[in-house]
Amino acid sequence: MTIISGIQNEFFQRIRSILPSHLSLVDEITEILNISDDSAYRRIRCEKQLSLDEFFLLCKHYNISSDEILSRRSDKICFRSYLLDEKEFRFEQYLEAVLRDIKSLSEQKNPQMIFILNELNLFQMMQVPEVAAFKFFFWSKSNLSFTDYKDQLFTANRPDDKLRKLSMEILNYYVKIPTIELMAEEVLSSIMKQICFYHEAGFFKGSRETNSLCDKLVDLMNHLRQQADLGFKFLYGIDPVGQEGNYMLYYNDLILADNTILITSDETRMTYITSNAINLLLTNNPMFYERNYQWGKTLISKSTLISGSAEKERYKFFRGIEDQINKLREKVYT
Repeated sequence: MTIISGIQNEFFQRIRSILPSHLSLVDEITEILNISDDSAYRRIRCEKQLSLDEFFLLCKHYNISSDEILSRRSDKICFRSYLLDEKEFRFEQYLEAVLRDIKSLSEQKNPQMIFILNELNLFQMMQVPEVAAFKFFFWSKSNLSFTDYKDQLFTANRPDDKLRKLSMEILNYYVKIPTIELMAEEVLSSIMKQICFYHEAGFFKGSRETNSLCDKLVDLMNHLRQQADLGFKFLYGIDPVGQEGNYMLYYNDLILADNTILITSDETRMTYITSNAINLLLTNNPMFYERNYQWGKTLISKSTLISGSAEKERYKFFRGIEDQINKLREKVYT
């Protein structure tokens, strides 16, 4: 296979990985390029080279960066970004992008997500709407400094219906995808510091908001513990029903300095990393994925599985988390 045909083959594999399972690659290429089925087949089989016009037309249609395909040097990695912006890309558009990605992953064969994070992941927080609402508010007001949040105070009683609806759609896919999650004792450190700061700064609308938010954190951790008990994920607030073995939770007492999500299926390998706490950078670079995957395997080998039968270790871990929340209550009310 020549270098050009190798690139072309990789390009069509990339399109396959993002194409919904009910759509035919040949039909798609035929329609987009306005060519016959036979011509489409010959391009897909690399018997005929794509013209530059055809290549860029397909890149534009599928929102694929040409650099992602053409840059084959190991020291060059191309990322697609989900960067929040007050005018052009707010949380509604951000969640719509996350929904597209997780829906696409769910339609692939043997999907899996590996979370190597130093705090709660977005999917976990969305399980309890009040926790997600606080984080969306904090990111908008304090992390991203959106101007329309400048004088706002937080209250969980004023939910954003669009964000909650999108969150539920995302969660319906998330709970069905097998997941490995690494969690450290510091998993709540970030959000607890933020709650404490907002309490002291007077950024909560009511005096009961702090205590109520602590209650919701306890609810979230109890939900995570129940998922670990059962070994599968399910939606918060409903009877536990799920696919046995699709949730593996590890306790890691090393410092997890990075926030990395690894996505794998029979069709694709992808790596997400976070920037500025919430912005996402995504790459399909196989070398970058493999290095992060090997790093993840090393961390897992040095971690303790606390889902399933590891009842003693699981109890110790979640009891320690609950003690942290109780200490937060004491701190803000003394």
